[in-house]
Amino acid sequence: MHVRRIGYARVSTDDQSLAMQIDALNAAKVDIIFEEKLSGKSKRLPELEAALAELRPGDSIFVFKLDRLGRSFHHLVDIAKHIKDKKAHIVSITEGISTATPMGEVVYRMISIFADLDHANIVERTVAGLRATKARGQVLGRRRKLSPRQLSEIDNLIRGGQLVKTVAHKYGVDPSTIFRARRNKTAA
Repeated sequence: MHVRRIGYARVSTDDQSLAMQIDALNAAKVDIIFEEKLSGKSKRLPELEAALAELRPGDSIFVFKLDRLGRSFHHLVDIAKHIKDKKAHIVSITEGISTATPMGEVVYRMISIFADLDHANIVERTVAGLRATKARGQVLGRRRKLSPRQLSEIDNLIRGGQLVKTVAHKYGVDPSTIFRARRNKTAA
């Protein structure tokens, strides 16, 4: 079975050139090149998906640099895991990394470790930020559509016989907002 060398090149905008990446991939003697002109922020990278779908065990996907492969650090880790699960390899021409070698495998594992660390730091900062916000007395979540004064007026109107639908229209909210606000008020 022939082990293939699959090339993938990406630039973020139409006015950028793939030429340098294509030249490097051709110099690496890849069998096929998938070319993408889409921002890494795009939800889907169809040419990358096609390149990954082509991979068979033993194949390698060649890129000019690792940052061409993923939209973000976490995306790169996910892609690397997908490639590893297919028993294929990543080769970064510029950085001289190949996951087919023991050193390349160590680099892959380091990338995974840093991704886990980055995720843990993001969670830690988010939790600390939420605690600080609460400590300053700020209310978290979406702003309430009705003030306590408005709720009191609404209660009086409904007790006076007005329909919830009519009152909701008067205050510019959906009737479910009134039902929810009144239910939460009685539960408190």
